[in-house]
Amino acid sequence: MRENLINRLFEQNSGYWRNGLEGLEALTQADLGAALVDYLGVNEAQIVRAVERMTAEGRHALAAQTLRWAQARLPDSPRLAELRRDVDLRLMEQYQAFNPFKFIVYAGEAGQTLPPVPAATGPAIGTPRANE
Repeated sequence: MRENLINRLFEQNSGYWRNGLEGLEALTQADLGAALVDYLGVNEAQIVRAVERMTAEGRHALAAQTLRWAQARLPDSPRLAELRRDVDLRLMEQYQAFNPFKFIVYAGEAGQTLPPVPAATGPAIGTPRANE
């Protein structure tokens, strides 16, 4: 919850263009994937190794972002899709206890269906109890 508050305050006070010119240009995932693959010459095997290292070091959000860029340029790679699901599951695990929004988003990204929350067993809020 603290992270969400800080992020919202930052966005309110920084506007569209943030520090370091972030947000000034609208680069897509495909643009960033092209920078990796076409201009820097990073191949699929190198991306896989880098993402595996990021994951081993606990840098799950960085790994997920790198995979989004790579998959925009290499959409038919089964290995990148497998890694992306694994990273999204790790992000779900990371946020399950304290950030339900991120948990739900990463669950959707990982293709997980979440069961509905069971109905409460006690009286509903505002319902008078029997002895009142």
